[in-house]
Amino acid sequence: MNAQNSNSTVRPGKSRWRCKPSTLGVLAFVVLVVFFSPSIIASGWRLWKHGTIIYQGKKIPVPTGWIEAPPSWSDTDGVTLMMLPATILGGSPSSVMSFAPVGPTAKPTYEGWQHSIDVVQKRLGNSIVGPEKIGSGQSQSVCMSAYPSSGHGAIVSCLLFDRAWKADYIGSKEGVSLFLETIRKIT
Repeated sequence: MNAQNSNSTVRPGKSRWRCKPSTLGVLAFVVLVVFFSPSIIASGWRLWKHGTIIYQGKKIPVPTGWIEAPPSWSDTDGVTLMMLPATILGGSPSSVMSFAPVGPTAKPTYEGWQHSIDVVQKRLGNSIVGPEKIGSGQSQSVCMSAYPSSGHGAIVSCLLFDRAWKADYIGSKEGVSLFLETIRKIT
């Protein structure tokens, strides 16, 4: 019985569980990689895609921290970008941009498009800003923005390339300027 007790006896000052320093280093590294995995994924995606997406002959710049959403995550026929949180504690993507052709039938009129945004957003109690024109000629974009009365978030909808494409943004107010800058940089 003494032999059994001596095996389970812990000497003073010694822990029953011992880890080598290299094991602790590997464990800390794995925890950090998992914790910052959204940032690592976004950085890796940016390097892999060179920060741009080519879609229907247009080069769409992808802002730092954003990635292209897999097609199965999007309900548009175009390209959807999503901003990943910096860490796994950040929750789900906080902002989304989408770019898609309007369709082969007919381009919407600016007036009809603005009216439909006005009606829907006013029913939701959102304040509306716009139309705001960006650029000129064939590359001109016209955008309408809606801001919820709660003061949080923004919804922006734009017609691009002489109404041939539609671009939308849903996210924080701070991200609106980044969305508009992304539209300006599409070539």
